[in-house]
Amino acid sequence: PILEKRAIIFGAGWSGREIVKVLIHNEKNYREKAYKIFGFIDDDEKKTGKQFEGVRILASSEMLQKYATRLKLDEVIVAVPYDKSIKGKLYN
Repeated sequence: PILEKRAIIFGAGWSGREIVKVLIHNEKNYREKAYKIFGFIDDDEKKTGKQFEGVRILASSEMLQKYATRLKLDEVIVAVPYDKSIKGKLYN
């Protein structure tokens, strides 16, 4: 692809990690859909700073807007399977 989509994944659980596998670790999908994944956003403080599938967990949802603006994201990929898992302003 000529242009990569700049994205961040909201949710570093099983769903988020599977999305990373599909979007950036699968060569055929990458050639067709090219994503530059800058990191995960996740509210589990124990995960912050860790990496899954080679993608770092950057911060909690409170920082999502700042990261989206700073990184000039094209997309935020929501990988949270249950709405009850989303906390704070994002759910409202």
